[in-house]
Amino acid sequence: MCCADCPDKMFGPTCENTCSRRCVRQVCQTDTGKCLTCREGYSGDRCEQGGEKYWMAYVLGVFVVLLIIVYGLCYFIDTKRKRKPPPVTPPSSPPQKAEVISASSVAAGSSNTLESTSTYSDQS
Repeated sequence: MCCADCPDKMFGPTCENTCSRRCVRQVCQTDTGKCLTCREGYSGDRCEQGGEKYWMAYVLGVFVVLLIIVYGLCYFIDTKRKRKPPPVTPPSSPPQKAEVISASSVAAGSSNTLESTSTYSDQS
């Protein structure tokens, strides 16, 4: 089988190989796989040499993206903490009416309070 019938981006005797992604538009010779033109910064038959300057830009880009994500998370957490609503307290029952014992009722010997207390203690 002749290699001239290979689909785009493929090469080899049975078109089983893929042209390098470093070839411009991934176009290569169908019999050898040699790139017709390399992307900027690459050289060699299959554009396998070079690309060091792009590696550093890639690492720097990833670092900047991670830094932005961390900053965004910190900002979100801080903003959420500041907007935290006050805790909701359950409605309290109305205050119980306290029985006021005045000094005059104690001196007079009023035993209403003591009787009601003893009534409750007998039930328990």
